[in-house]
Amino acid sequence: MYTPTTPINLTGIHYGSFLKLSAAMGTAGGLIFGLAMFIGSLVGASVKLNLGLVNINGVPAGAAGIIFAPIMFAMFSTFLALVAYFPFRLLLRLLRGLSLNIHTY
Repeated sequence: MYTPTTPINLTGIHYGSFLKLSAAMGTAGGLIFGLAMFIGSLVGASVKLNLGLVNINGVPAGAAGIIFAPIMFAMFSTFLALVAYFPFRLLLRLLRGLSLNIHTY
């Protein structure tokens, strides 16, 4: 089914919105990575998870990866966003905005 899109030109973004967007993208990436770990553990890949004093191997490590990978990826991407915000704003200014297509439902 076709969903119409509305093109917008992003010329700026608030700091909090940038952090939220980064955290959401990190969570999505972590979920994909965690699912890949879990599927890999099911087919016999050597999956290991080190949580400080606790080491988990095999399928339990893959299952735990579904939970812990999105959390760790979100934290990392949010930390990166703390540093990348001002260079991103400069890039938007140099490019005169960023064209995005937003779905309207």
